[in-house]
Amino acid sequence: MPSQQSSVISQQLTLNSTANISFFSSLDRRNYLILAIVVLIKVSAIVTITLELLKVLYRICRSPPILLEKPSTEM
Repeated sequence: MPSQQSSVISQQLTLNSTANISFFSSLDRRNYLILAIVVLIKVSAIVTITLELLKVLYRICRSPPILLEKPSTEM
């Protein structure tokens, strides 16, 4: 009787572990897909911000210098 119970328990554990493995593998695939999408969004945001900063820097470098105060020649 105890040997039958132990074999039934081991069979149930085997079934549970294989079910968990298949569930986790599909969950991992979904998580990797979500992670890839999030990484793509973040990379595109960083690239967009970098390009905007480069545009601003280019405009600053191309524009003539702005004088805040008139240089006074009289003293």
